[in-house]
Amino acid sequence: MASVVGTLFMVMVFMAAIGAQVYLSGVEAQSFQASQQAQETLAKHSAESLTYADSPSGLEVTDTGPDSVEVVAMVLKFGNGTVYDLGPGSSPAFAPATIPSSGAAQVGPLVPAGDCSPEASCASEFDSIVEGSAGSGDAVGLVTSLGNTFWFVPGADGSGQGSAEAYWTTSSESTTSSSFVPVPGLSFDGASGGFYVVQVDVPFWAETSVGTAIAFAISVPHGDSFVFCGGLYWSDPGQSTTDFAPGNECTDTTGTSLGTTSDTQWSCTSSSDACEFVGTAYVSFSGGAGAFQFEYRGSASNAAEVSQDAAIFVTPAS
Repeated sequence: MASVVGTLFMVMVFMAAIGAQVYLSGVEAQSFQASQQAQETLAKHSAESLTYADSPSGLEVTDTGPDSVEVVAMVLKFGNGTVYDLGPGSSPAFAPATIPSSGAAQVGPLVPAGDCSPEASCASEFDSIVEGSAGSGDAVGLVTSLGNTFWFVPGADGSGQGSAEAYWTTSSESTTSSSFVPVPGLSFDGASGGFYVVQVDVPFWAETSVGTAIAFAISVPHGDSFVFCGGLYWSDPGQSTTDFAPGNECTDTTGTSLGTTSDTQWSCTSSSDACEFVGTAYVSFSGGAGAFQFEYRGSASNAAEVSQDAAIFVTPAS
């Protein structure tokens, strides 16, 4: 009798071991597939390109990238610091539009119908920027489903881009400060009256699981202004068919979190398990020359870590 019970017990242990192995193999396969999807989406994110040009019908944007672009939001930015962030959930709401590769679309018809302020419609605010009558430091931004923001700056060339200059961290950086402090290397000096497009690519992790204490911010001098659109870039290894592009939160307040740094799947507790924070900022030094600074914070019990070679890419917009 004892030998029978012992045999049954060994069989049960053997079956449990097989089941655990099958489960682990399935999880590894899902994680690998999600990682591959994340890499594919990141490649698409980098390849997206929208170029602006004047046409007889008004401002036109062309998809100069290899794939279709889904425009999900519009940002109207003024040199005085006023910003209208028009998305699907805003009032008035932006209606997403798809532009095929090599295709073009008029930007004016994308402007939501309705008032952006009690004094002016969104269409008139858009026209004042495009016609250059609103003032220096004004721009129109189109935000895509992959988290890119492409800016039109009156007076700039069709792409709004010149020669980009890179600034990066030369070593891994860490902070336990609960207040925002500079990320070494991620800053540049802007000229008085200058306008810049700043693309952000910052891999990061935390000593323990990433939470609300970990955050990023932008600092510019008083009187200058910026708009940042972007956020956390991540994929979901628990859902083999689900991949999430970077967040599309837009922020224009200095010293304020640029968006969430955590999700329900990744713990991001080592350089090999890092998360990535990406986005685009349009910066206006209309208040005078000064420094743009990318910042971060952590906590005494959970240091925020930024990877070596985290970078910002700065392009004069005019």
